Amino acid sequence: MTKPFAEIRFKGTEEEINLQWLEKRREGIGGSDAAAILSLSKYATPLSVWLEKTGQVEPEDISDKPPVYWGKVLEDVVAKEYAKRHPEMKVRRLNAMLFSIEHPFMFASVDRVLTDAQGRKGILEIKTADKGLTKDWEEGIPLYYLPQPIHYLAVTGYEFYSVAVLIGGNNYKEFTYERDESDIETLVKTEKDFWKLVETNTMPDIVSADSGILHEAYPDPTMDYLKALDSDIPEIAQYEAICEQINVCKEKKDELAAKIKKRIGGNRGVVTTTRKITWVRSESTRFATKEFKEKNPDEYIKYLKTYTRDGGLKVTEIKEK
Repeated sequence: MTKPFAEIRFKGTEEEINLQWLEKRREGIGGSDAAAILSLSKYATPLSVWLEKTGQVEPEDISDKPPVYWGKVLEDVVAKEYAKRHPEMKVRRLNAMLFSIEHPFMFASVDRVLTDAQGRKGILEIKTADKGLTKDWEEGIPLYYLPQPIHYLAVTGYEFYSVAVLIGGNNYKEFTYERDESDIETLVKTEKDFWKLVETNTMPDIVSADSGILHEAYPDPTMDYLKALDSDIPEIAQYEAICEQINVCKEKKDELAAKIKKRIGGNRGVVTTTRKITWVRSESTRFATKEFKEKNPDEYIKYLKTYTRDGGLKVTEIKEK
């Protein structure tokens, strides 16, 4: 039987291979992109993925962030634990990037390939999670991870997938699911539609989480104002009304907080029959930017970087003359 995927192998040092892998990922959709495209990710949106795939923003390098670093370090540990618990299963590392022959824009970098006692192929996805995420894993694979192994089955044509997770460094869990053609069909269709948006440079629909990144799509605006009627932008009236509600609620919130703090006074907090309320007070250390600039102006300038910042919307009423 012909394999539904082809392999890409990179050569060079670990750093060179990582750069080649990142560059290739821009040419298609990887497993870690799937949840974002479905608007299920906690960390990305369809727009943020689209901006990366169209080359408008550089993907953030997260390799040195503690969760990512330790996840990589512990990958072998979790894989060995899975193999130990499943002597009937052959567990193999595949040092290659895969791509679908039918849908060449779909890529897969799987953690391990599994072969069960009947010779069926599967995927082992390895995760590490902070203890604070324990509840997310109580009922199975969290929704924000689920599209990833489904994407891998779509690329490979394999029959099942297992996810092994180490939570908080000492809580091991694993989950195994059979291939579901309806899930795969839905995912492939969504990814095909998304990739058309990339190829045609058409921005995807906006979601609420895009408010903080939309400015990256327009980093160099002109000084011009568009001409429009109020009816052309019906969101303005609703936006203003919500802003007013937020202001009123914030004022009331601050007033109530001040009254509670007064009751707490010099204590750490207060305990009622149903609640424990803590007045959080802490010291913080900040870099003395102003003083450093005055004493070391040349050094200060050397380390200045320019970023585009989203300052939000400012709505000003135009009064009739």
